[in-house]
Amino acid sequence: MFEIWFQNSGYEFADGRVEFEFYDERCHSATDVIMEIYIPVVKI
Repeated sequence: MFEIWFQNSGYEFADGRVEFEFYDERCHSATDVIMEIYIPVVKI
């Protein structure tokens, strides 16, 4: 999925940097779950 976005975005994955998922109180409900996914990028 990200490969498709990266092809036309003007950015690429920043090797050597940390990617992570952030879970807080928004992700504990049974419906409408929200979480944040951080992907390091650099402009090409």
